[in-house]
Amino acid sequence: MHKQAKILQLIQFQLQLQDPLNLVSENQYLSSQKQIVEATSTFGCSTCQFFIKFVTFLVDNDFQRIFNKNLFNLLCSSFTQFQGSTCKGLVEYFSDVSFDNLFAGALAPDNVCQQLLNSCPKTLYTSKTEGVTKFKNSILADKPASLVNDTFLDDLYTSVNGQTRTTIKILHLTDLHLDLEYTVGAVNECQRVICCRKAYGMAESDSRKAGLFGDYQCNSPKNLIQNMADYINNVIKPDVILWTGDNTPHTEEDGQSYTEKKMYLDWLTDFLKRNFTSIPVYPILGNHDMTTSFVEYFDKPDVIYSYLSNSWNQWLDSNALQEYSQKGYYKQNLKLKNGTIASNVYIIALNTQAAYVYNPVLFRRINDPGKQLDWLNKTLHNLETNNQVAIIIGHIAPMDQDFSYSWGIRLKVLTDRFQHIIRFSAFGHLHDEVTNIARSFDKNKPVGVQYLTGSLTPYKYRLPSFRVFEIDDKLMIPLQVKTHSFDIKGTNPVWKLDHELKQYFQMNDLSPSSFENLAQRISTDETLAKKYQWNKSVKGPGRYIAVCDEACRLKISCEIKHSVFYDILGCQNKPISSSFFGKLDFLYNPWYDK
Repeated sequence: MHKQAKILQLIQFQLQLQDPLNLVSENQYLSSQKQIVEATSTFGCSTCQFFIKFVTFLVDNDFQRIFNKNLFNLLCSSFTQFQGSTCKGLVEYFSDVSFDNLFAGALAPDNVCQQLLNSCPKTLYTSKTEGVTKFKNSILADKPASLVNDTFLDDLYTSVNGQTRTTIKILHLTDLHLDLEYTVGAVNECQRVICCRKAYGMAESDSRKAGLFGDYQCNSPKNLIQNMADYINNVIKPDVILWTGDNTPHTEEDGQSYTEKKMYLDWLTDFLKRNFTSIPVYPILGNHDMTTSFVEYFDKPDVIYSYLSNSWNQWLDSNALQEYSQKGYYKQNLKLKNGTIASNVYIIALNTQAAYVYNPVLFRRINDPGKQLDWLNKTLHNLETNNQVAIIIGHIAPMDQDFSYSWGIRLKVLTDRFQHIIRFSAFGHLHDEVTNIARSFDKNKPVGVQYLTGSLTPYKYRLPSFRVFEIDDKLMIPLQVKTHSFDIKGTNPVWKLDHELKQYFQMNDLSPSSFENLAQRISTDETLAKKYQWNKSVKGPGRYIAVCDEACRLKISCEIKHSVFYDILGCQNKPISSSFFGKLDFLYNPWYDK
């Protein structure tokens, strides 16, 4: 009532100002106008906040959460292939942490009243466009004049074309998704997230029996991983291994505990140490590997980091371990199997939990979670000063729809600014084999290449695979990228070279412009488009498409040409709202530069 009385008083004062004698000065008049606006705004803001708090009380209390969980269970069991117990387990595993962060962040009164309803002054953040523009102007302000043409990597490839070069072999393993409970002969079809466990039932018919080396609705058995390791040691003989996460099975429905996470990570860490004794390994975790799957809080280190820093000390030096144990990301000099340390080359391992839209903590982390982008900017500046270069690795790629736009667009700016430092990037998570271009922000020219390697797990009808990068030992650019695969249903299944990327798609080299050319050819060549699409699953069964029309070709072309998911949509002339996460953009992309 006090605020309402103040508003009425100010309105009466304003009417007095309008008298013909003009007894009040212009400054007093303007001051009164400001007071009216401020008082009205405060009243509206307070009302909005009270209303949102009231609504939150109604929809987020103990009784309502029980109701919501039951509703989600019903929707899950009614509209998915999962059985009731699976739905209930998934809801129990993810719901509370999601509700807690949703109502403390994206749907908190301050956020809703400022960002969504515009009822309060915007004190939390600027607009998205203003935030991105501010970041872009800051980062590109000192872009070297030598990069003005945005052709640095293209020029490197031109400089070595036709030459015989000495190379380093870098093996990339990702999405192993080991299942220690995988049982040969168990049912390979079920109404769970994964099958092939004794506890889920043994099969009677041969067609439903889980195979020796895996099955297409299941995660990886130990036999598959051991067979892979033998092949790598006998045939590949890499100098370096990149290991980019998602190692635990898709069994959150059973309430994966911290103890279970440690068991899987310990098993795989020990396995890699035993089988690749002298080969340096650069590890990073995936979203399924966190103490609680998908979840990282950033205000304190996840305990899985400090735990692993003790077992990864064979691979990472003290500085990298210190960085990793606190934030989940690190940088370290490239080391080779023969003991050589490349003092001018760094591996930069990103913690993509900071950009993972399914991480519910991002609902309330509104500004550079873990301060990782700030660290990356400083790290790349230091490398530039010292005439050093970098290879970037991480779990989730920015072209993936699971990757936050707010993070992805800023990474695009950094890749533009440091196109002469970042020689290539390697990611996983998607389980498909994809390669895409990073583009310059202002000129929209191809300046970098990001590789997504297919998964080891055959889950969802992929052939188990890995990639081998053969990189120039002086320039650190990939000269060949080879994919090796394993047909788990073959008569006599063996690992084999499936294809070399450049040769397979008839490219001149692996420069950014060559991938731009590939994208253009795919947009008009249906046969090439179908070949590329089938190859994403490394020719998995049932994944071949018989027809790829203009829209299909455009989609594939855009996925190659862009490194940010919203840019891929724009390339197809689709609005952001055409995607699921685009419809919920205000929830998943809430943080901007202040």
